[in-house]
Amino acid sequence: MQTSLVYQPESVSEYAIGDLMATPTQAPLPGSSLDLTFQVFEGSSMQIQVNYRSDLFDANTIASLSERFVDVLRRGTSRGDAPITAGHNSLPELKEGESLAGPERGDLLDLNLVDEIAGVVSRHADAPALLCMGELLTYAELDTSSQAVSAALTAAGVGTGDVVGLSLEPGIALVVAIVATVRMGAVYLCLDTAAPAERNAWLSRDARCSILVSHKDDTAPNDWSSLDYERLTPVEESSQWAAAGAPAAKQPAYVVYTSGSTGHPKGVVITHDGLCNWALGMGAAMDIGTATNIAQLATTSFDVMSAEVWMALLNGAQLSVVPRQERRGARVISAALRRDAVTLYMGTPGPLAVIEPEDVPLITQLVLGGDALQDALVEKWLPHADVGQVYGASEGSISSTIGVLGADSPSNLAGRPLPNTDIYLLSESMQPVPQGEVGEIYIGGVGVGQEYLGRPALTAESFVPNPFTDRRGHRLYRTRDLGRITPNGELEFVGRCDDMVKIHGVRVEPAEVETAISSVEGVAECSVVADKDKHGASLLRAYVRASTAAPADEALLRSQLRKVLPESMIPRTITYVDAFPLTTNGKVDRRKLLEIDPPQVERGNREAMSEAMSIVADTWEDVLGISPISVSDNYFELGGDSLGATRIIARLEQNFAVQIDFSEFLRHATVHDLVSHIEGLRGVSPRPVPVPRPAGSDRVPLSYGQRRLWLADQVTPG
Repeated sequence: MQTSLVYQPESVSEYAIGDLMATPTQAPLPGSSLDLTFQVFEGSSMQIQVNYRSDLFDANTIASLSERFVDVLRRGTSRGDAPITAGHNSLPELKEGESLAGPERGDLLDLNLVDEIAGVVSRHADAPALLCMGELLTYAELDTSSQAVSAALTAAGVGTGDVVGLSLEPGIALVVAIVATVRMGAVYLCLDTAAPAERNAWLSRDARCSILVSHKDDTAPNDWSSLDYERLTPVEESSQWAAAGAPAAKQPAYVVYTSGSTGHPKGVVITHDGLCNWALGMGAAMDIGTATNIAQLATTSFDVMSAEVWMALLNGAQLSVVPRQERRGARVISAALRRDAVTLYMGTPGPLAVIEPEDVPLITQLVLGGDALQDALVEKWLPHADVGQVYGASEGSISSTIGVLGADSPSNLAGRPLPNTDIYLLSESMQPVPQGEVGEIYIGGVGVGQEYLGRPALTAESFVPNPFTDRRGHRLYRTRDLGRITPNGELEFVGRCDDMVKIHGVRVEPAEVETAISSVEGVAECSVVADKDKHGASLLRAYVRASTAAPADEALLRSQLRKVLPESMIPRTITYVDAFPLTTNGKVDRRKLLEIDPPQVERGNREAMSEAMSIVADTWEDVLGISPISVSDNYFELGGDSLGATRIIARLEQNFAVQIDFSEFLRHATVHDLVSHIEGLRGVSPRPVPVPRPAGSDRVPLSYGQRRLWLADQVTPG
């Protein structure tokens, strides 16, 4: 931004130019050649004129900037030896539009998950709580089942404050284990069973898990005790939730790991009161109740999974868990959501890009976040559902704001804070920036997490004292995100202060990926840079300098990375370089790295492809941004991921009028093999599967939707 400050000192009232007498006068500039210009005229009083580009600033922002400028001048005349950033008193005074505060809800403070879920059980004991693959648990049955797991954990020696690792597949068992863990005062850590075993072992050790709950005895490392979920003894009668003593509001509820700039993940500790405030605040914002059916689709190690669970259970809604085998491919996902009568989807926007609203007609609410939202996606869904966009960080109890989008809303609109939540826009010196000006986003309120587990220095760096209150213990979380406050009092997300990027809604620090690549034999140096593809989706590009002159083996490097990194952290492209471009300060010039063209690899003759092969190859090229593609290229060795595969499957199903299972895509990951599979499917249409009729009976079992209608009629006849 180009700015200038022009100071015009007081001059004589008249002066002669030959025989001509000249009188100074003040005239407004006809326009602004720079982005922002302050003109100061000295006289009997000081006058300030501001010229600005109206396409960059609005009048409210300029008025606020002018007030701040005058404030600086006044403080400078009273304390000329003080720094410009000083002098806002012991507690900086916040002007209107310099911060956002959510509604004050005293009834949402000092809560714990145990008491809150107990209240839901007492009010809605017979209401459906969990559904997965036709298995349904009411809230009363959830109470009984979680008590059984809680008792088993206690018998295994788990105590208050211990961390329990949950290595379970998405399903009812995982949700029951989560509830059981918090009800006994322990802390849960969800591990993704599909993630590399080495990574899960590292997370378990770093979190100091006291026990690992899994589906098999042998999934725990040798130095860990494990509990086989299938061998738990059922409890005949449900006990009261608070029988063992409810945990304190500030007691930890769960640990979730996010990518770390130091090269290793860091565990965020979230407390009971922060999670309760978030879940009940979201429930009020989205009008969630017993008629709401929320899909559980997020990866188990992602904090959105906890969001789905507790937003449903604390508001008496139903949680429909989509099993892993039904989470790949638009057709399969749509069928699962339609079968389970889901009404609310929460997660990243990516999956909705390939799902048609007409295929999931009961979904009337979307809660989106974690990734860039495209205008076309909003336009597609607005006629069918209310679209809410949330903003926040794992360190702030999942999310801190929510905005309801309309047809004319900017796609980066993050809305207003949730109850008991504050948003501050601050400068580098932690001073408030004027309304409309870009500043770093700080999150305050009850949702601010407790710490980074076992990392006191990093905790002190990111969880800082709140300078806007004199109440002890109140802290702000520094997000390192940039934003601005709009004239109507809503938050807009602008970008990042650092290199962190979100891929498929998961925070990724390039430094952590660099550490993994550098540990591979044959790598001397590497740099990982965030970029975007032609569709606006974030991705990673890796640049590697080999330690030997041996030919680079990209496929081998990728196979090594898959052993230690989750899918979202695998770079889309890997380019080998002889040397890294440097800035004048001697640092790697990441912008120039992006200008390096990846090496052209001979990938065969496109002219020799059949029409079907060309269609598949063109689709891969469009999604991957790599050209040319040959018949022998492996999709995943080219840097492809599951979300991209979902997009490809949706387009090929439309082009070839076939249904492609995601598992078959995995087995046929080259153009040649995939086309062979498609040709085998052409002309084959799925047949309807009849509902099985029990032997010796004239009755057929009710579908789940029919059971819901029957239950509703029992509560309110007619």
